[in-house]
Amino acid sequence: MEGTLLAKLEYLNPGGSKKDRVAKCIVQDAENAGLLLPGQPVVEFTSGNTGAGLAIACAVTGHPFVAVLSKGSSAERARMISALGAEVVLVDQLPDSVPGRISGGDLELVELEAQKITEERGAFRSDQFENRSNVDAHYTGTGQEIWEQTGGKIDAFADFVGTGGCLRVGFRA
Repeated sequence: MEGTLLAKLEYLNPGGSKKDRVAKCIVQDAENAGLLLPGQPVVEFTSGNTGAGLAIACAVTGHPFVAVLSKGSSAERARMISALGAEVVLVDQLPDSVPGRISGGDLELVELEAQKITEERGAFRSDQFENRSNVDAHYTGTGQEIWEQTGGKIDAFADFVGTGGCLRVGFRA
């Protein structure tokens, strides 16, 4: 069987992943809608790539960024996000959690801390898991690029799933 296999090299983005697109779209859309004011902090519950993308997008746009992670998350990710200029808040795991493995209960603690910080600082909560801009970044960006770059000739598409934003859209002709 003959065919062509193509790859979109999203690791070449500034933060090393397709989540840079999501972060840029979330920040721009929130600014455009008046939900994110100049200099207002941004808070996100993250485990890595979206946090890195938001650290970059916030640094470029002048917003302080607070990444809230479980202590069960990768220490390298936390250091990377911090190196990109973000404040990193590490939330303790539950006493019965396995170090390096994040439980549902651990995630609940991180979510509660992100909510608390958002309220205390009058911050914008980017909420990558529910924010429509996560999907739109791929619908208007990645998906359109792939469609145009392939001349609309796509028989199959494969991707790695994080928040799933890129897979909730499909391609539009």
